[in-house]
Amino acid sequence: SLTFIFSILIIVESRECPENEVYRKCGSPCQEICGKQKETNCNACIEGCFCKLGYVMEEKVGACIKPEHCMRKFSC
Repeated sequence: SLTFIFSILIIVESRECPENEVYRKCGSPCQEICGKQKETNCNACIEGCFCKLGYVMEEKVGACIKPEHCMRKFSC
């Protein structure tokens, strides 16, 4: 009985995601990323943590943030 409860805790804990992210059993590998054009042809299905609706990935900090907080890229 204790082994069963421990197993459940491990499974639940492994599905915890960072702030502003949600676990999906089947998500697209093509997340929206700050400053990058959205990829097309993303029909694959992968399991893991993904940005919540209304958030995009900021690669420099490795976190999901609101699009308006993306670092602006300036060119000289």
